Amino acid sequence: MITMTRNKEAKDYFSSKAKTYYEKHYGNPNNPKVYPNLYLRHRYILELIKREVIKGKTRVLDIGCGSGIMAKDLLNLGCNLWAADISQDMLNATKKTVGENKNIKYSIQDIENLKFKEKFDVVIASGVIEYLREDKLWIESIKNILKPNGILIVSIQNKIALPRIGVELADKLLPKFIRNKLFTLEQHKRHNPLKLDKLLRESKLKKIDHRYFHFYPFLIPFDKLFPRIYVWLGKKMEKFTKTNLGLFFATGYVIKAKFVK
Repeated sequence: MITMTRNKEAKDYFSSKAKTYYEKHYGNPNNPKVYPNLYLRHRYILELIKREVIKGKTRVLDIGCGSGIMAKDLLNLGCNLWAADISQDMLNATKKTVGENKNIKYSIQDIENLKFKEKFDVVIASGVIEYLREDKLWIESIKNILKPNGILIVSIQNKIALPRIGVELADKLLPKFIRNKLFTLEQHKRHNPLKLDKLLRESKLKKIDHRYFHFYPFLIPFDKLFPRIYVWLGKKMEKFTKTNLGLFFATGYVIKAKFVK
């Protein structure tokens, strides 16, 4: 059972990051020393949702709306949008990014216990579930608000990517302050993409598409020793985003699934 203490940790974390989140993760995707992993994740999610949107009709929930970059682009696609987050500070950041728009509603929500009267055509949970300890609660919570044949798009951190070997060993062997010095990759909950596919399928959420992102050409922490080479080669490897090569070399995964009752 996931406790409210854990949710409070997530709320406090995102509240503390709200003011700088946009600039840190989306400010300059062309920086040769910084891998634009969240920028790429964002782009791939938009690719996956575009074919689902009927302008002015499609109801979309962006749960964990963060700084509002996704919300802004979803509105540009013509979605009827609900932006939700566990942090009021993040909702305020989204409002600032989006500006005045009659096609968006805001709501403080917990992904494990979503409270909506509406049913949605699409639910997006990007950069959210790695802060939760298990998966059954958020899956059931989302299913309760999805229409039949509705679409779930969710991102995870790939646990079994080969470049993570060094990180997994460091997690077990090194003190936290040393890990933080060595690794650029923040450590939250990681998933095996194949197991997540299976779990969603067993929950009547059938995979229909995917993208891998954030490719590592060599083991972590060598990304920090050779940042320009790491970023350049990693970007080149993004051409494998739709292939299973990403299972072994990409640290991020986005799945698109349909709710089949």
